[in-house]
Amino acid sequence: QGDWSSDVCSSDLGYQKIEIMGMNFCDTVVSENSKEIFQQAFHDVLAGIENTGTEIQFNPLDNLDRYSLMNISTRRDHEGSVIGALIVLQDVSELKQSAAKEITAAKLRALGQLAGGIAHDFNNLLTAIKSFGFFAQQRLDPDHEVQGDLGQMLRAAGRGEDLTRQLLSFSRHLSAKTEAVDVDKAVRDRKSTRLNSSHL
Repeated sequence: QGDWSSDVCSSDLGYQKIEIMGMNFCDTVVSENSKEIFQQAFHDVLAGIENTGTEIQFNPLDNLDRYSLMNISTRRDHEGSVIGALIVLQDVSELKQSAAKEITAAKLRALGQLAGGIAHDFNNLLTAIKSFGFFAQQRLDPDHEVQGDLGQMLRAAGRGEDLTRQLLSFSRHLSAKTEAVDVDKAVRDRKSTRLNSSHL
């Protein structure tokens, strides 16, 4: 328990000093997932085992997680007996948040690179499909029975190109181009594609 209600400590955690005087430090402000770590570090120091740089998570009144590096040293009387412990906390909340943001940004960059690579590979496949589909259309009579299937194939490839453009836009962190869409036509196209491919 002890006197831990310093002006700085109490204000950083959102408490009034008078509110927390005499209260147990661990039970009051240490988060559940750090209680065991804190208690072990405290007992280690009292047993003569040095403890420095232990990360502890706090739950202040504002409900915003705070993180601190904790250093504990023993307090001894004139005979050398341990009578308590001095706890020094270094707030690393902003540093931890910055690190988390950097990790998230790195993941997004990696995801963007992956999306770009997939988009380029997929676009190469679509180019081949559209090219051979176009050549097949040119070699067949306009009224040939497969002309309709080839047309559906080329339109589907065109929609695939739209998807690759969206992937590339994401990978380059560009704003997606918005445009009006004829929903009825889009639904008809997809239904037609499914119907014409049912015999394959």
